[in-house]
Amino acid sequence: MLHYALRRFLLCRIPNFRKFTPILATFSNIAAKPSGIHNNSPAFVYRSHNCGELGVNHVDTFVSLCGWVDSTRLSSRFLVLRDDCGLVQIYCDTKTLSMPRITLESVVKVTGKVKARPKKDINKLMSTGEIEVIAESVEVLNESSPLSFIPKEAMTVNEMERLKYRYLDLRSWDLQKNLRFRSSIILQMRNFLCQENGFVDIETPYLFKLTPGGAREFIVPSQFPGLCYCLPQSPQQFKQLLMMGGFSKYMQIAKCFRDETSRSDRQPEFTQLDIEMAFITPDDIYKIIENMLVYVWPLVQNASGCMPISTPFQQMEYSYAMSRYGSDKPDVRFGMLLSPVSDEGQIGFSIPKKYVSSLTAEDWDSLKKLVYRLTKQEISTFEVKIGQSEHAHLLNMLQAEYENELKTLGIARVEAAKLIHSKGLSIYEPGFHFLWVTQFPLFERNDSGQWTSVHHPFTAPTPETAHLLYTDPSQVIGLHYDLVCNGQEVGGGSIRVHNAEVQMYIFNEILKENSSEMAYFLTALQSGAPPHGGIALGLDRLISLFLNTKSIRDVIAFPKAADGKDLLCGTPTRLNDDVLSQYGICILNNNNE
Repeated sequence: MLHYALRRFLLCRIPNFRKFTPILATFSNIAAKPSGIHNNSPAFVYRSHNCGELGVNHVDTFVSLCGWVDSTRLSSRFLVLRDDCGLVQIYCDTKTLSMPRITLESVVKVTGKVKARPKKDINKLMSTGEIEVIAESVEVLNESSPLSFIPKEAMTVNEMERLKYRYLDLRSWDLQKNLRFRSSIILQMRNFLCQENGFVDIETPYLFKLTPGGAREFIVPSQFPGLCYCLPQSPQQFKQLLMMGGFSKYMQIAKCFRDETSRSDRQPEFTQLDIEMAFITPDDIYKIIENMLVYVWPLVQNASGCMPISTPFQQMEYSYAMSRYGSDKPDVRFGMLLSPVSDEGQIGFSIPKKYVSSLTAEDWDSLKKLVYRLTKQEISTFEVKIGQSEHAHLLNMLQAEYENELKTLGIARVEAAKLIHSKGLSIYEPGFHFLWVTQFPLFERNDSGQWTSVHHPFTAPTPETAHLLYTDPSQVIGLHYDLVCNGQEVGGGSIRVHNAEVQMYIFNEILKENSSEMAYFLTALQSGAPPHGGIALGLDRLISLFLNTKSIRDVIAFPKAADGKDLLCGTPTRLNDDVLSQYGICILNNNNE
């Protein structure tokens, strides 16, 4: 029917169309044929099968394979061919086969017949170890030059070298496995939210503006002299504007940008699962995230062999987390909680006697660098102590002093557990231990004494403490929640301010920010903004945690190095004066070579 209607239309519109009828007929035939391509099927032109899918059921089948030469032996009579599905052994009879020169990691095409291996030659370490392919032709599609390293040995190579030649590193099974797992997790998360729970996947702009507070942002010059964009730290304002625009469930796999030095768990550009919902309470956020993690958990179990997770997750108030764990991201897999250790009010933690003998003098020295004093108890425990009495006059004036000492003890607690674990002792409870940290203060003072937002300026106060905004901001509790797993923060969110007057007061009177820069947002709030809230999960960190990798760089295809530079492409780069002049930019200080 479509073919007939299209033909009638073209006959009326295009003179001499009849001579093009055979072309249209060909198009119609192509469109009518099912592609026949299913998941993981190779393209028709080069190969009939993938290397890793061959087995005894393919014996006597003629196949065409393509891939990289993973290894060779016995003067190239045997070579192992690798593609992204696995490995297969190729036998090349050099008496009957004209063999080209083949180097490791060259790309080749092999045609031949699948044969069963003799029992004595079966390789149980290969999924295709029961068969081999007897080559009838071997064609080098692209010969590899000498490489910096062989992909299968990537884990033994310096990370800087791996980042410089990332395309080689990506051929390793470890990175292949990690990135495929990442893809599967993201797909399942999107399915759960959009297919099962009615969320709408909406893309938000990357070209934005400088926002008040927060981390340093990347500046993007524009064609308008003196005017710049900024890359967003998150889609925070846009997802709130979507709620004001009438969407009640939004999600996005969002790229975010912060111009900060990288660490093992941070990158200047990173990916988060971004969620916002209208007409909700924190409990609604907890439920959707917990159910989503249960939904994807079979993938995590398959990858890590971990135990199932149970819901609802534990909830812990910020004040308790700080006083007992010395951290707002408490690791609850082990004990050694902070507590009073003397009648003088000293606070510390005790290391159980069964672990004490495993720690060396060097281990204790490393802990000493983190705390003021280390005391050995002769009977059963070691205790790390900080004496309040020594700083009583400061503690009465500055609450931050006490909090900083708690944080120091919290770091020492975690480091002590790591040292014990490194000795092969079992200190951690197995599995993934999720919990929600709640009841954060809404504001804190910076080094200059100015109020800043603990989370961000759009977080709403709890109804019980909202009135204190106008009298004592230090006592205001925010509707902010962090998701923590095994001592790592993997997500954070809040219920938002949806009242324009309250939002303006926070900007102008508490944070001392010029609210005129946010006029568009305040106007939107005045247009009928619903109560709303959301959360963002750091996907890089979460997936790294699931796979127990050393760094989030191991779950990102093209990460930056620890200093934020791209060693593969050599960015950031210095722009010449001609390019800079197009944007009206002049470099005042050019000493950083």
